[in-house]
Amino acid sequence: MMVLTDELDDNIFNSRDIEGNESDRGEYMDSDDDYSTDETESSSEDDVIGESPPTTSQEDIELRDKVVSVLGFLDIIGFKLVDFLDGLSWGNIACVQDTKVRSERTVLMRSDKLLGILKRWALPPRSQGSKNRRAQGASTVMNTFAIQSKALNLISRNTQASAARSSILQHPFAR
Repeated sequence: MMVLTDELDDNIFNSRDIEGNESDRGEYMDSDDDYSTDETESSSEDDVIGESPPTTSQEDIELRDKVVSVLGFLDIIGFKLVDFLDGLSWGNIACVQDTKVRSERTVLMRSDKLLGILKRWALPPRSQGSKNRRAQGASTVMNTFAIQSKALNLISRNTQASAARSSILQHPFAR
């Protein structure tokens, strides 16, 4: 097992802006794929992070530090977050069959936090007083997923209803 060492201090990861104030493409980009095109979007209480003035609790700092540590470790072992999430999410047969992966996936799928995570992926909150456009997050992908899921659900229901009607019509007493 690999242990976190001072490699973290020398890692390119440390140049990332953990506060989310910079884009990967540069500070003065007019547009970014991760941002919506509506620059005049107003904020509501539900989509603003922080209070006036913004405060950070010790619990917030500890969570951030743990996230930064895990991301640093992923960088050290050359493993991307997207690949981790893919593997955790039934990514391949080995991940499906592994007891630890299955256990942690089950904890996530049953967690009360999952709905909040998905909501923030779909519509990331903005920092109070931010003049930047809202990050688009995964809203496009999640909207596409929702439409496709609804369509598949309707097709499945119609197929099941047709099969049920067909079996009723084929029943000897239906004649």
